[in-house]
Amino acid sequence: MDRIEDTILAMNPGFFLGQLKQVTYPELSYLFQHLDVDYIPYPLRGYTLEASFLKRGFGGPMDLWQFGLRGARYWTLPARFYFSTLMDATLKLPFHQSFINQSLLGYSDNFLRGMEYYVVDGVAGGMVRNTLRKELLKFDLRTGLRSRAYAVIPFRFYAKAYSDVGYIYARDNRPGKNDAGYIYARDNRPGNVLSNRFLYTGGLGLDILTIYDWVLRLEYSFNQLGEHGLFFHKFSL
Repeated sequence: MDRIEDTILAMNPGFFLGQLKQVTYPELSYLFQHLDVDYIPYPLRGYTLEASFLKRGFGGPMDLWQFGLRGARYWTLPARFYFSTLMDATLKLPFHQSFINQSLLGYSDNFLRGMEYYVVDGVAGGMVRNTLRKELLKFDLRTGLRSRAYAVIPFRFYAKAYSDVGYIYARDNRPGKNDAGYIYARDNRPGNVLSNRFLYTGGLGLDILTIYDWVLRLEYSFNQLGEHGLFFHKFSL
C-alpha cells in the first residue's frame, strides 16, 4: 500500500491515477542474472546479462508492466589497458502512468556519470556507459598483524576515461485520461527538462580497489549542461 498527504496531491494530482491519496495493489517481479566475469565487484574481462520483469497492480488506478534489460561486456587489452561497455534499457506499459511509476534515470545505480544530481522520469529509455581503464599500480601492504584477514591489505589503482549517453522518452505535460478514465499527469512536467533529449557526459577518474572488495571511485565529470565537478563513489558494480 502507498499513501500520500493532501499537500502532495495538491502539488501533483497525477501522483496516483484517479487523483487518489492511497492505493493498494499486488506486485510481482522476476529478475534473471548471468555473471561470467573475473571479479564481480570490479570486472576486467567477461560479460554480464540481466533481465527483469515487474507487474504492479491489475487494472484500476495501478496498472504497470515494466520490462528491463541490462548487459555489460569487458575486454582485456594489451599494455594493461581494459575497455568496457554497459547498456541498460527499460520499457513501461501502458505509457499513461502515474508519477510514482515513471522513475527511470538517476535512481539507484542507473545514472550517467556527471549527472548524479539529476533524475529524468519517463516511460521508456536507456543508457550506454563506455570506459577505458589503465592499470597504474598494484601492491600488497603487510600490516604485521597476526590476522588472516588483515595481515595483507591489497591495493590496485586504475586511471580511466569514460563517456556516457542516454535518452528517456516522456509524454508532454498536459493532463489527460487513460482508456479507463483515470486522470494521469504526463511525464514531462515543468522542471523535468532532460526528458526527450539526447543526453551525454564524459570525464576522467581514478579507481582504487582494496580489502573486502571495496572499490573507491574518484571521477571528474562534464555534462552537456556545461557543468563539471568531482564525484566520489564507493563500491559500485
